[in-house]
Amino acid sequence: LAAMERLSAIAGEPVFLRRGLLWRDEAAALDAFELALAAQQVDFERLPSARVGERFPGLVPDGRDALWTAEAGPVLAEASLGAQRRRFERAGGELVLAHVVGLDETPGGGQRVRLADGRALEAELVVVAPGPGAPALVAELGLDVPLRPHLEQVVHVVDPAVPADGLPDLIDIAAGDRP
Repeated sequence: LAAMERLSAIAGEPVFLRRGLLWRDEAAALDAFELALAAQQVDFERLPSARVGERFPGLVPDGRDALWTAEAGPVLAEASLGAQRRRFERAGGELVLAHVVGLDETPGGGQRVRLADGRALEAELVVVAPGPGAPALVAELGLDVPLRPHLEQVVHVVDPAVPADGLPDLIDIAAGDRP
């Protein structure tokens, strides 16, 4: 959160909202999340299933417990990405949106990115974010990385009667045949 607060200060506008996070899941997954939060010294509370509605009004208990932390909240994607892009460009970076077909090391130790339109770009450092094209690109690089696609859906829940409801983030993990 400190990094998000610094980015908000640099951007001159909020890039995230500190509204908290309720994470509902199976016990073993919550145990791992609890350990991760404790390791980072983030305050949290474990809520029994019957109390989930206290932190997320209207959420119905389903037998699974949840973890609550006030040290989280939604990222304002447009503001955050815009601020990061401006910082990147001011530092001399160039954002190139293109279809990558290959990545090679240059004789000087830099990188050459081959694009589908025939262009090749060279730089000392390259960040490639291939999205769904990751498996083919990773294989071409000779890396053995087990990539498992995971479908997630981001939903904004709002009470129409309350324009600025301030609800926290909710992560409600599917279990078994339950979506």
